[in-house]
Amino acid sequence: MEPDRSPMWLLRKEMVEVVADCSDDVRNRMTRSIYRAGDAFDLWLLRSDLFHHVAQNKGQQEAKRRINGLLAFFANWLPKKQLIPL
Repeated sequence: MEPDRSPMWLLRKEMVEVVADCSDDVRNRMTRSIYRAGDAFDLWLLRSDLFHHVAQNKGQQEAKRRINGLLAFFANWLPKKQLIPL
């Protein structure tokens, strides 16, 4: 059986990748939050937590790059005016 490749699945996968190289605690906590989010707007609200954890581990510039890399994955889910890079 093929895995679910819907845009929401891909969005969740990309968000988990943002914290893939953070500590086990951060990665596990954020992964749970990402998969418990009910919709794309809930996922959008998790970006600040993702940014915070990556900035602590990899610096603000890297956090900014990773969070901005998610914008394209939100394109089908949120109004274009909301998709502003950091």
